[in-house]
Amino acid sequence: MNQIDARELMRDVLPKLRATRSLIDSTLKKRIATCDDEEESHRLTVLQDEFALEMTMIRLNLEHLLKRYEDQLEAANRGDQFFSSPILIMDDAEAMAIERAKRLYVRAHQLQTR
Repeated sequence: MNQIDARELMRDVLPKLRATRSLIDSTLKKRIATCDDEEESHRLTVLQDEFALEMTMIRLNLEHLLKRYEDQLEAANRGDQFFSSPILIMDDAEAMAIERAKRLYVRAHQLQTR
């Protein structure tokens, strides 16, 4: 069964996803703008498109998860002691989106250090 703690989702996964989007946008845009090699510029543009597509898939699946558990997540975010469960059950697509978001975060940091 695929599950995630609501607090982990709100305090770890979602902030890292926002940071990933920012890292990808700023790093790749800067590298493309300053690239003199046409082949490398094309490779970076394709990479930017791949990241954008991956982010879209992740965002759509996470929006689905957030909508299904909106009440629990709001309660967890407020720190309420009495919400139904901090554990959210995910469908396969949502679980895959969480895993992909984590991997994308690592890839974005690797991209920045190159």
